Amino acid sequence: MNTSLENSNSPANRNLNSILSQIQDEGPACTYSDAGMQAGRHSTHENGGRQAEYEQVQARGAAGDDTLSLSSGATRNDAAAAVQMPVSENKINYGIWFQLLLLLGTVALLALTLFRLDEQAEKFEDRLSAYDERIDSQIHASPVSDTEDLSYEISRMGEQIQSLHKEMQAVRADVSSLDEKYGEMAGSRASAGNTDAVTGAEEIASLNAEISSLKGELTAIKSSLGKAEKNTASVAGPVIPAGLTVSLVSLKNKHKADSIVKQLSSEGLAPIMQPAIVNGERVYRLSVGGFASKKEAELFIIKANEKYGMKGSKIRES
Repeated sequence: MNTSLENSNSPANRNLNSILSQIQDEGPACTYSDAGMQAGRHSTHENGGRQAEYEQVQARGAAGDDTLSLSSGATRNDAAAAVQMPVSENKINYGIWFQLLLLLGTVALLALTLFRLDEQAEKFEDRLSAYDERIDSQIHASPVSDTEDLSYEISRMGEQIQSLHKEMQAVRADVSSLDEKYGEMAGSRASAGNTDAVTGAEEIASLNAEISSLKGELTAIKSSLGKAEKNTASVAGPVIPAGLTVSLVSLKNKHKADSIVKQLSSEGLAPIMQPAIVNGERVYRLSVGGFASKKEAELFIIKANEKYGMKGSKIRES
C-alpha cells in the first residue's frame, strides 16, 4: 500500500495524474466543443440540405411552372383549337352558302336574259313576217294592178277595133249597094252617085287610117305589157288572168305545190302560186284564174275537191 502511494507521489505519476486530471477537466469541454462542432456541422449540413432542398424545390417549381405553363399553353391551344374549329367550319359553311347563292343568282340572271332574248326574237320574227307580208302585198299590188289596167286597155281597144271593122264592113256594104245603084241610074244622077262613092271611099280610107293608128297603139301596149309581165314574173310571180279566180289551199311543201301547178297547167288551166309568210312560216298559195263565169268556177271547185282533195276553195274576182 505504501508502495502504491509512493508510486503515486512520484513525479511521473504526478504528471500522469495531472494529464489525466486535465483530460478529465477538458473532457467535457472537448466533448461540448466536439458536440458543438458536430452540431454546427449538423446544422450546416441541415442548412445545406435545406438549401439543396430549397434549390430542388425551386428547380421543381420552375420545372412545374414550365410544365404548368406547357400544360396551360397546351390547354389554351386545345381550347383555341376547339374554338377555332367551329369558326373555320362556320367560315366553310358561309363560303358554301355564298357560292350557292351566287350560283342561283347567276342562273336566275341567265334565265331572265334568255327570256328577254326569246321575247325580242319573237318580236323581231313578227316584224319580219309583217315586213314580208307588206312587201308581198306591195309586189303583188302594183305590178298586177298595172297589168290588169293594161289588160283592160287591150280588151277595150280590141272592142274598138272590132267595132271599127263592123263599121268598115257596113261602109263597104253601103259602097257595094251604091255601085249597084250607080249602074242602074240614069246619066243625070251619075254625078251624084260618083260623089257618094267618093265620099264612101274617103270614109273607108279614114277608117283604115284610124285602124292603123289603133294597131300601132295596141302594139305599143302589148310591148309594155310584155315588159310588165317579165317584171311581174321576176318579182311577183305569174300574172293573174282576167275573170274569176278560184283560191285553192295553201301548202308548206313547195315540191308538192309545184307538182299540182304542173298538173293544172297540163290540163290547160292557168294556175298561180304565190309565196307568203303566215305565222312566221312560208306557205305557197295556189289559185286558178281566167274563169269566164261563176258556173265554170264552181265546176272547177268540185273537180279540185274530187281529184286533188282541195277542200274549202273560194271564188274571188281577179
